[in-house]
Amino acid sequence: MESSEFQELLAEHFFTDDLSQSLLDALATIGRKFEMTAGSILFEEGTRHRDVYLICQGTVRLEMSVPGRGDISILTIGAGELLGFSPLFDDQVMTARAVALDDILAVCFDANELMQLCEQNPELGYRVMKKVTRAYAKRLVATRLQLLDLFAESTTQHESAE
Repeated sequence: MESSEFQELLAEHFFTDDLSQSLLDALATIGRKFEMTAGSILFEEGTRHRDVYLICQGTVRLEMSVPGRGDISILTIGAGELLGFSPLFDDQVMTARAVALDDILAVCFDANELMQLCEQNPELGYRVMKKVTRAYAKRLVATRLQLLDLFAESTTQHESAE
């Protein structure tokens, strides 16, 4: 992929929609194109992973291992979304397994390089953290909805047992 094509891929992503050209250029210096085939595992729950992804095409299923229930799908991440932001926070382990449901095209950043760039450029750092916060908020809402479903199932099962 030529540099101009990579720049265009990066510029079209939601994550960069409010960035100036100079900030996009800075991100482009540390980003790389990432492709993965359907069925591949991007990372495993509980492992350390160094990359952060901006999904451009395809979908990724996040799943967690639940004792007695196996692997449970918790969320699907698609084009325009951020994936794998745990490494941005003190080298945290991944909280889920990520499985490519389709062929994936993404922009990938090494988390350490991204954090260094954000520290060197406070404007970029502010905008990146704002986007990461939005991604966390979206995941929190999804978790709340799943809890509501879980409690609804539990209540229904309890009432039918009476």
